[in-house]
Amino acid sequence: MGSMRVGTDGRRAQPPGRRWRTLALRLALVLLVGFAGILTVAFVDANLRFAFLPDGSPARIYSAPFTLTPGLAIERADLEERLARLGYRKGKGHPATPGEFTRRLRGYDINLNAFDYPDGRFDATLVRLRISFGRVAGIENAATGQDLQAVRIEPEPLGLLSGDVNEDRIPVALEDLPKWLPEAVIAVEDRRFKHHFGVDPRAVLRAFFANVKRGEVVQGGSTITQQLAKNLYANVTERTWTRKIWETLAAFGIEAFRGKPEILERYLNQIYLAQRGPISIIGIGAASRHYFGKDARYLDLDESALLAGLIQSPGRYHPYRNPQAALERRNLVLRLMRDERFITDDAYREAAARPLGLRNEPPADVRQAPNFVEYVADELKRLGLREPGSHPRLRVFTTLDPLLQARATSILETSLRNFEQGYRQLRPLPGGELQGAIVSLRPSDGSVLAMVGGRNYQRSQFNRVTQAHRQPGSLFKPFVYLAGFYKSQDAGDSNFTPATVLDDSPLVMEVADQVWEPKNFDLEFRGPVTARHALAFSLNVPTIRAAEMIGLKQVIWMARRCGITSSLMAVPSLALGTFEVTPLEMASAYATIANLGTRTEPRVIDAVLDEGGTAVALPAPTSSKAASPQAAYLTVDLMRDVIRYGTGAGLHDYGVKGEIAGKTGTTDDGRDAWFVAFNPDLLVLSWVGFDNNRPLRLGGSALALPICGQFLARSGLDEGRSWEKPEGLVDEEVDPTTGLIAGWRCPESVDEIFIQGTQPTESCDHEGRGYDSWVSRFFNWFRRD
Repeated sequence: MGSMRVGTDGRRAQPPGRRWRTLALRLALVLLVGFAGILTVAFVDANLRFAFLPDGSPARIYSAPFTLTPGLAIERADLEERLARLGYRKGKGHPATPGEFTRRLRGYDINLNAFDYPDGRFDATLVRLRISFGRVAGIENAATGQDLQAVRIEPEPLGLLSGDVNEDRIPVALEDLPKWLPEAVIAVEDRRFKHHFGVDPRAVLRAFFANVKRGEVVQGGSTITQQLAKNLYANVTERTWTRKIWETLAAFGIEAFRGKPEILERYLNQIYLAQRGPISIIGIGAASRHYFGKDARYLDLDESALLAGLIQSPGRYHPYRNPQAALERRNLVLRLMRDERFITDDAYREAAARPLGLRNEPPADVRQAPNFVEYVADELKRLGLREPGSHPRLRVFTTLDPLLQARATSILETSLRNFEQGYRQLRPLPGGELQGAIVSLRPSDGSVLAMVGGRNYQRSQFNRVTQAHRQPGSLFKPFVYLAGFYKSQDAGDSNFTPATVLDDSPLVMEVADQVWEPKNFDLEFRGPVTARHALAFSLNVPTIRAAEMIGLKQVIWMARRCGITSSLMAVPSLALGTFEVTPLEMASAYATIANLGTRTEPRVIDAVLDEGGTAVALPAPTSSKAASPQAAYLTVDLMRDVIRYGTGAGLHDYGVKGEIAGKTGTTDDGRDAWFVAFNPDLLVLSWVGFDNNRPLRLGGSALALPICGQFLARSGLDEGRSWEKPEGLVDEEVDPTTGLIAGWRCPESVDEIFIQGTQPTESCDHEGRGYDSWVSRFFNWFRRD
């Protein structure tokens, strides 16, 4: 019997071989436990990161939709421009897919995109639009033949509110996408996606041989799951073997706890596909809008293949900069789809023969109306959304008309540049260049249709529409006359009417212990003039006398009711607009006159929806009674004379037709030039000046009027629109030299409008001129318009 070895402590000693096996097992167990721990940590970490991957789009700002109704005045060029801005493609045949249109002899066939409006979803619909003599003659559903009372063309994206994250995302659900889109991605990025467990060794070898054979990188070895895992650790910049191993473990972890559809959907919403200025286009949804101007749900086979091909290198295959490379890449994806039997040979040939079909390249500046978008952000804060960018997937529907906005931007920049070239005193000097602003409103509800706060947003972000406080000058005068008409109506007397004779002669006043001698802009005096004539030619001295007659406090009261909120002082120079206001403030006040005495607050937001489509805010138009319809109508009628033959007569030179009222504005020191023009449907106001108050030495008719004239000429204004004459107004023949009823001795007479109860009751009496007056009136009768 062999002897047993005993250790010094009395225990049996193990044989050397068995001892090493025990140590090896213990080490293996430690390593196994450690690996299991690392794997568990990797799995948990990956799935937590997966769950919190950003999948929400930033707050998105939209313009107003363009609503087509029977009878709407419309130019074909304007309609096509609106469609082109949204990425609609003009074709020659039947518009088979959403986002296409065809011009016909008597109208258009338009395949409208689907869109989720605040009041419900609108599905893609083919409509037939009939146009006759510049108006919409009828609208029908082309599929059913049903007549439609209205149809909307979807709003245009204006910009994003994304806080510090410069990304554009539109989340998509896998089940909503056309089947060939995920198939195209699988064919080119991971053809064994449905069969592997996160890592595919066969794909690595296959990609290696395929790339060598073609002489270019046509396939990658990483699986879709691995690519998604890389996004989980995008904040780690070092490319090390440790990170590679960790990403591989993460891919296994994702596959272990997530289904293939969920992985693919998340991948499609995470891939980088384009760059638009400072904004990264992330995901299929945003890329579909960027490249094709359509919802990803309606992507065609060739479009899906193009997007799938861009995943590997959006810069290399940039379809706008490298269209040939993009076309070849797209066709390669189609070939791979055919090889994988996702599509037939016929489908491959048909799709490969199509052009890229891109929309016009979107501008680098994603904000189409930067001043407006910033103002919308401020309004959202006032609604309780203090940081709109921190509320993902908010959709903000605004009042802006993108076509009017684009034209206002172009007109302002071009006009200011021409002014600098045409007038030596307006050329840029150290301290600033010539600046301007345009704002357009819809008087009936206060909707802001266009807002341009300066000539170049990149050089100056100061919004002169809402932030610049400038003297309105003569632009304030209509509120003096409105106050007078309203006061006389209220009192039932004839103290102030359009026929009231005002004295246009030298005036000397003592104001604040100083002598003030106001003069007219042309430094001439005309003697007795009617209130109508004084406003039409923007005479200073008669307007000051009118304000004194009416009462300065009454004038301030009326200005406040109309919407002027800035500080006003009851001093004689008030009538000449020597206080400071913003252009938006003045536009809002004028909208009250255009709306025949009903004040509407300026509004820029129609609705704010959350990610589920629930309304977060629905700001409704607010209105209040500021003046009587009769007093406002008289003011409008006087302002129509400004355009007919007064200081605004130059508006006709720009082809503006129809019933338009307006007013020029020039400050006494020549530092500000203004013009406002409107009809019942549209109001536009422009301002020109220097930020440093440098003198212009030109008036509103020379600088601001041309801007408004060009805008109105290109606005699609309905020339047939005018104001309905309210009840309570009467017509009388009056003597223009006295403002009294024209009697048989009066040498001439004019027709005038009065509020019932304010018309003159006495007749004029020109002694010794009976025969001459009858002869004069006889011939004047033939000369009347």
